[in-house]
Amino acid sequence: MDLWVEADNLLLGHDFGVYSINLRWLKDRGHLLWIHCKNNEALKYLGEVGDSKVNFFWHENDAYTLTSSNKVWVYPGRELLSGSVAVLPELWLSEERKRELSRCFAICTDYPEKYKTEFAR
Repeated sequence: MDLWVEADNLLLGHDFGVYSINLRWLKDRGHLLWIHCKNNEALKYLGEVGDSKVNFFWHENDAYTLTSSNKVWVYPGRELLSGSVAVLPELWLSEERKRELSRCFAICTDYPEKYKTEFAR
């Protein structure tokens, strides 16, 4: 989920903040979400008012990013690490290498149904 913070307003949206939410909404669902801070204000905000259940991170083109819950977020096309989060594997991982996903903690994808039965734990 992509989060923007502008003038203490929490907004969801990929390229810019569109949908307004409040902190309670975020905290109630934070343990289920991977929150991508899209601007410095969002990172600062969650660092100050978030709680340990809210998992967040910031990255651009970094090969590896450590999330607030100490999971490694792997940029598409980079080597997958044991216990990491594979980002958009459908864009770069060949069919022959798809088994590598089984060593990941999670998969970040636009097509979750594609992986639901193959890698259900």
